[in-house]
Amino acid sequence: LLPLLPLAVFVEKGEPGAVFLVVLALFLAWDGFIIHRIWRRFVVGPRFETVDLRGKTAIVTGANTGIGRETSRFLAEMGAKVILACRAQARAEEAIRLILKEAGTKIDPGQLEFWPLDVSSLQSVGDFAATFQEKAGHNGLDILINNAGVMLNEKMVTSEGLEATMATNHY
Repeated sequence: LLPLLPLAVFVEKGEPGAVFLVVLALFLAWDGFIIHRIWRRFVVGPRFETVDLRGKTAIVTGANTGIGRETSRFLAEMGAKVILACRAQARAEEAIRLILKEAGTKIDPGQLEFWPLDVSSLQSVGDFAATFQEKAGHNGLDILINNAGVMLNEKMVTSEGLEATMATNHY
């Protein structure tokens, strides 16, 4: 109501149309409030809420770039221990460095860990699962984000004889 004080002066002086201006200002303020509420609810959506994930373990495949890296950062900021399951160690370590830089003090460096995984290789997936079972033991896995994927324009075959797109995205 503070912005309406200058208009109140006009009403007090008896200026013609002053009451109309006050009513118009109130209407526009209410209209703006309603439009803002509609925008927040239906266009922008609800605000992101954090969850306490301390003590939880998450695996994110394809975590070295894009959505995988951002997902890893969000999970770590919420307290989870995040395993970045990627093919290339150098790219994964660069992703960890960037995540720690972006998050500042929100993430402890011990929360992020690189484990090698090529999801197009059934052997690599089996080795990863065996290593995880051995290291995690009874603590297990709390969150799995299957983010890794490819879109190849030409037919490629993996070392195991599987079509690369199917092996990476579906098997």
